[in-house]
Amino acid sequence: SLSEQLKEEKNITFFSFEGDLKQLPQGASALDYAYFVHTEVGKQAEAAEVNGKERDIDYYHVNFS
Repeated sequence: SLSEQLKEEKNITFFSFEGDLKQLPQGASALDYAYFVHTEVGKQAEAAEVNGKERDIDYYHVNFS
């Protein structure tokens, strides 16, 4: 299944604002994601929302075992 395949890849998988499936490497933080979106977004980022909860900008989410 797609879910199991994504877990095996050991990447952080997410949907872009446009609905495209994207990946960042293991250990990527919310700040890495902000810079992935755009350099100016990364420069101005102060906090992040992850799964509906506010997190520090250096927060990273592990979505694999």
